[in-house]
Amino acid sequence: MNNSRITTDLLSPHDMRHLRHAAVFALVSGLTGATMAQGYRPAPNSVLTPARQTTTHGPVGQQLVPPPDLSVESLTKEDMGGNHYKLRAVVRNVGTLPYPGGGSLLISREGVGVPLPSAPGTGLAINELGKKLSQTPIPKLDAKQTFQVEVKSDGRGLFSARASAIKQSGDVSAWGSPDKNAANDSKTLDLLLARTQILNSAGLNIALAKQLAGAKIRLDWDNSYIDVPGITKTTWKIPIWTKDITPALEARYRVNNINSKALAVDYHAGKLRLCVDFETDGPEVYGAGTGPNDLWPDINANHIKVCASMAGTYKSTAQYISLVPHHVDVDADWHFNTDVPVLKQFLNAKLDGVNEEIKTRLMEVLGKLAGPLSLALNDHLRKAFLIDEFGNLGRITGVQFEEDRIRIDMQTPKG
Repeated sequence: MNNSRITTDLLSPHDMRHLRHAAVFALVSGLTGATMAQGYRPAPNSVLTPARQTTTHGPVGQQLVPPPDLSVESLTKEDMGGNHYKLRAVVRNVGTLPYPGGGSLLISREGVGVPLPSAPGTGLAINELGKKLSQTPIPKLDAKQTFQVEVKSDGRGLFSARASAIKQSGDVSAWGSPDKNAANDSKTLDLLLARTQILNSAGLNIALAKQLAGAKIRLDWDNSYIDVPGITKTTWKIPIWTKDITPALEARYRVNNINSKALAVDYHAGKLRLCVDFETDGPEVYGAGTGPNDLWPDINANHIKVCASMAGTYKSTAQYISLVPHHVDVDADWHFNTDVPVLKQFLNAKLDGVNEEIKTRLMEVLGKLAGPLSLALNDHLRKAFLIDEFGNLGRITGVQFEEDRIRIDMQTPKG
């Protein structure tokens, strides 16, 4: 619902002098039939116009009409309580001639935030579209006359009021525009609140608590997966690792059903660190190859803990924080499942790449997990700090990755 009202101000002494000068100019120019009482003659479909004259800006004999000058004089708010506001926009005809009416005054909530992509890796999100609160036709306005519109807004935001004049049919303007001064056609009103949010290790665990509690990682040669509830489930295979021992002997090892049992994050040295503890029940790597099976024992581990450091990056166009795998540390006690010392010594010497192979595969895992964690972090920031009870979205204005914390500057509609 909006209300409009028109008010009129008297012409100033300065404007009166301009009118007297115009009348004298008409007489001196010898305009036929012109009198002081007539002044200007209105032309069809135009604003009050001067009498016929020639100009270099249009065909000879065609009447020129100075474009109107509508100005959005103010855009103000009245707090109605309960996070409701009344917005009031005032438009004034600041020109010296009447405005015949037409065009509209548009009051909008500007789109400032960026919704999340639907899934990791889908690219940049599209900017939030603005919302039209009211669009009211502009009535006829005498010189210096004002027109105002009031509209209610639920929640804070960045608001704008724009007056759009229309060019009358048949009019020719030397300015080539329906409005003389486009610079005064709009006003903005920013009711968003500036806030700085700090995320340290504790804050990151809170932000990612739901995902970390329910996330599952499985490493398997045939059925590996990452399952982050509500965000993604990714499956893939880990290739069987082979190594020639002698020209006649080939060892083949495959990762076997290693499952995560706990995930945690912290923030240190400017990096987010994700640590994953894996269970060690049964053989973690199955061995096989040419020759007798006993020649290729399985590989077990007493414990497996992987910590991945992730660097943070920020894209202002998407208002999105991304986590990128930086480095992986593997703390594991691998051993071959054999009691034959000579065989164990032989395998350790020949299969020294097993640990590096496991490390490479785990790096791939954490690379797949970086996207879902990034999405979960950004989702938490929006829901916790940037969206109000009416669904209005604020914006992130800057992100700094400091030594022991992430500093996020924002403008939010939440009080």
